[in-house]
Amino acid sequence: MAHSPEGRAATERHRLAQAAITAAVVDRITRLFHAEIDPADIDASSALFVRKALPIVMASRELSKQQAEDYLVAFRRHELKQLLRVGDHLPDDEATAGDDHGPRPPRHLVPRAELADALHRPQPRLTDPDDRLPDAARIARDLHSSGAAAAKRRIARGEDPEQATSRAAGAVGAKVARLVADGGRAVISDEVDSGRNGAIGYARVPDAAPCPFCAMLASRGAVYRSDAFKASNALFSGDGAFMVHDGCGCTLEPIYGRDATDLPPGCAELAEQWAEIASGQDDPWATWRRWRESGTRPGEENAAARRRAQAAGKRPSAPQYGRERARRARAAAGKPARRPIEDLDRGELARAYRGLLARRAGMEAELADLEARGQGPEQPGPAAAIARRLERIERQIAYAESQLT
Repeated sequence: MAHSPEGRAATERHRLAQAAITAAVVDRITRLFHAEIDPADIDASSALFVRKALPIVMASRELSKQQAEDYLVAFRRHELKQLLRVGDHLPDDEATAGDDHGPRPPRHLVPRAELADALHRPQPRLTDPDDRLPDAARIARDLHSSGAAAAKRRIARGEDPEQATSRAAGAVGAKVARLVADGGRAVISDEVDSGRNGAIGYARVPDAAPCPFCAMLASRGAVYRSDAFKASNALFSGDGAFMVHDGCGCTLEPIYGRDATDLPPGCAELAEQWAEIASGQDDPWATWRRWRESGTRPGEENAAARRRAQAAGKRPSAPQYGRERARRARAAAGKPARRPIEDLDRGELARAYRGLLARRAGMEAELADLEARGQGPEQPGPAAAIARRLERIERQIAYAESQLT
């Protein structure tokens, strides 16, 4: 959501730097795990592994945090300079006094003087936000439970010890990636939650191949504030202050002064995909996850599932199989994956009309929720994408009504 091209470039450098830090520590920790864990004596070997791994993880988390602080200093400088240079949408000091003559303005409009002060005053290096990051004792427990303890349970269930150890190494590596990257994420989150320097929120910056959950959150643009998830709707779930999972490579981009004019790399495409695929559906998250994992929508047979069914001597249900076959045939012929509404017969059009009405209601509810959080169609992000999709659906509804009445 950077205002400046320099800020956008700094965010991408930050993402790549954080990825390099986590990749290096994950490689080191997984090699250490394989070297130290003895399947014949899990408990004793795990204790030795944790003693050796803990200082590595703590040092790497500190490196992640320091890199994020350096990024934050540079990013803030670029963004504040750009805001003060343009300044068209920044309020005058007189309009933000907050005295007896009226309430203070919305938090997404920060006075020029406050931004100028943040740009020119010295910025001390931040202290570790302890309330956001687990202490060493918690990390030690996580290293044991995600790795050796998991391997022990698998072996007890009869799994091959080498296979169990290998799978546990992957799990502990994913845990370490999250623990380390949380150091950098905490720096950005602390700046936003405190409201220092005119920070009003942050956007989620996904990694190169985000999971469906992270892609969904990144598609939301700049809806994240200090209490973003506490007051959020049912779409949002996850663990921890940043709603991340083990192995998550997402970073955060702060927003200063006023609503941003652009989305972080990849987020605009995700917002468009969400509006097209998931918004307004009966179960938006399930629809989105299916699309991200298989490239299919409800009613379209997953090719992998079809192969599994055929291998088991079963045949997929005819309607699903038929839709997938028709979709592939249309794609091979260079035609749209879905038939235009104008090509439907009266019965198909009536069914499509009912679906369009239901989806319109769902999309309008989601758009209202986004607007209540300060995300309007006039700014880049999911609200704008949903509003554009709604216009198309309105035209389809009008066409269906003209043919059915």
